[in-house]
Amino acid sequence: MFIRCAHWDAYSLARLILRKYSQQACAPYVKRYVPFKLLCTFWNSVVFFKKKEKFKVIKVYVLDEDQETIERPMLVNSILDLFESNLETPKDFDIGGPYGIRKGASCGVKAFKNKLEKKGHNDYYALSGITENDLGFEFLVDAVYKAHKYSELIIWFNPKKFELSFEMLIRKLLVNCKISYAYELELDSGLSFKSETKIKKGIFGGLSVTSSFENIKWIENFTVGEYREIYKWNFMSFAQLSKARKTSAKLNVKQIEDMYLVESGT
Repeated sequence: MFIRCAHWDAYSLARLILRKYSQQACAPYVKRYVPFKLLCTFWNSVVFFKKKEKFKVIKVYVLDEDQETIERPMLVNSILDLFESNLETPKDFDIGGPYGIRKGASCGVKAFKNKLEKKGHNDYYALSGITENDLGFEFLVDAVYKAHKYSELIIWFNPKKFELSFEMLIRKLLVNCKISYAYELELDSGLSFKSETKIKKGIFGGLSVTSSFENIKWIENFTVGEYREIYKWNFMSFAQLSKARKTSAKLNVKQIEDMYLVESGT
């Protein structure tokens, strides 16, 4: 299926999509959350780049019972501090939920923090912070895929401008939640950082994106060691690591709590 909207810039389109469809159950396994097919445009840092570039994209997942370990206020503070201390603070923020941000709009970091402080962290389903062409994050909470409930944090940045240690990020986030799985990959700027499918621009300015669950299919069999792929950097459970070792011999492994930081040499 495709989303088609004409005569909108990507940033405004994304905000409209987020606001209009955030409370609809538009996919078989999504309840109350922003539909996967509609978020694809939003999670691509909400811009079309004149020239394609490679972006580092880190995806962090908290699944099922691990969700109970999430301390939302402290985790959000950790995410903001991560950007302030190691990258730079995004310029445009949004909150998915009743926090007073109008359709197609955004706010600065000060207003973002104030809204969360005043209204709390219980009523949003997604948070985002973006600087066009440079970096951003998306935090989706309490999403559903088949029989599993999950939260997903996606952080992306242009490696020509910024550096971020995967291990440092993992250790920082572990203070406020138990991570079920994480990895780092590279994606072209022309792809949705959420679904990893291509965003197309029509000849009359319309936008279209194909929805896909391919990049989260591993969730269905996560408990028996299923994983996405072996990337340069991975954060895996023992079951995942055991399965990975059967297909890849060049793995550098470091245990962190009851999980494993895995660097691939291939």
